[in-house]
Amino acid sequence: MAPLVLALALLIYLPTADTAKKNKDTYSAALGAHVIASTGDPWLDALAPGDYEPGRTWIQISQGSGRPTVSRAPGPIAAGIPAEVARQAVSGGNDFSLAPQALTAAILTSFAILCLFLALSSHTSRLPALAATASFALTTPVWSVSADALWTHPITILGILGMAAFAARERWWLVGVFGGVAVLGRLHTALIVAALGCGMALVQRSPRVAFQVALPSLAGVGLASLWTHWVYGRWSPTGGYRAETAQRVTTGFGDGGSDALTNQLGMWFSPGYGILVWTPVLVLLLPAVIRGWHRVPTWARILPIGGLLYTLAQAQLNTFTGGDGFFGYRHGLEFLATVTPCVAIAVPEHLGRFSSRLLGPILGIQLAAFTIGSTSEAWYILFTDAWTDNSLALALRYEPLYGVLVAMFAVVGYFVGEVVRQRSHPPAPVEAAPAI
Repeated sequence: MAPLVLALALLIYLPTADTAKKNKDTYSAALGAHVIASTGDPWLDALAPGDYEPGRTWIQISQGSGRPTVSRAPGPIAAGIPAEVARQAVSGGNDFSLAPQALTAAILTSFAILCLFLALSSHTSRLPALAATASFALTTPVWSVSADALWTHPITILGILGMAAFAARERWWLVGVFGGVAVLGRLHTALIVAALGCGMALVQRSPRVAFQVALPSLAGVGLASLWTHWVYGRWSPTGGYRAETAQRVTTGFGDGGSDALTNQLGMWFSPGYGILVWTPVLVLLLPAVIRGWHRVPTWARILPIGGLLYTLAQAQLNTFTGGDGFFGYRHGLEFLATVTPCVAIAVPEHLGRFSSRLLGPILGIQLAAFTIGSTSEAWYILFTDAWTDNSLALALRYEPLYGVLVAMFAVVGYFVGEVVRQRSHPPAPVEAAPAI
């Protein structure tokens, strides 16, 4: 079943990856991979004039060489290099293209989906594991963001769900390896790694667990430091992000002048980018998670704690919007990855009647929304409209037929949910009346 899950994810994600969009973040990561694959060095001045667009690129002058280079985290740049090398070998040229990086994002996210299925199948039967995996893969911004272009999220989500897959099997060294992968995507995913490693060590009363998780994940920090020294001329694991900038924003303000409280609230409730606005199924399932908490294995209880710490830190380090040029939210994807195993394991036997009737329609609406957002690159709001607009609302305003699609998906979701509910809870047999 696992190979089939991976194949289906690739079959859906690869054709819908965005090979042309020029968001500044993803464009910069792709350019960083391109220049290294082309020249063996990260310096942008090695490219011919006109080979890239400076206005669409985050650029930093290296303290070591004094030459311009792309300013991004190590993971998104390094992850795109193999595909870029392969493309240049096949095409015989070194012209710049976004396609290798977009396809890399789709592949990495597909393997993350596989890891989620492996984690869930260790604790649930096959059908609930498949249903939860499909919901995560297709009814959330995992499809429209992580599988769409090479942000940091394909790396961090793969790292988090890889940790989940091997924590379910108590393979702590491999948990640490995937923790190191996550750190290369975003350094502060170390909060999730530390929560899982230290939490499991305390529960099992075994310092060895913490050591086995920490050592490989710290190797990821070391690799990030080596990368930063090579590219930016300073010993730090922060990549293109400066430590003094992080220190400044953690005192109370994120980039762009949003105060801390607004940033925290926006991460969850903003119409444009709120986690609970785009994935309301989390609110619907919360009572069932509370009732089924005793069924959840310890590692799946600890992961959401790390995810919450990470998300609070993310809203403090950066504006909750994460920019624009994408459909849904992106800064909440790591939280979504950490909480999904817990929800999927707790819910099946503890979902109330009212919630079970709503689950199908809500997932149907979410599926319709992210089908629209993942197959069209037109419906993006500006980050300045985060509190007043929404990408799905924008699509519905300009293409009313999308409303028919959303309604159809909601109806189909309702009937599918009813079928599943009745099979899971068949009516009690009626006793025959006694003969007179």
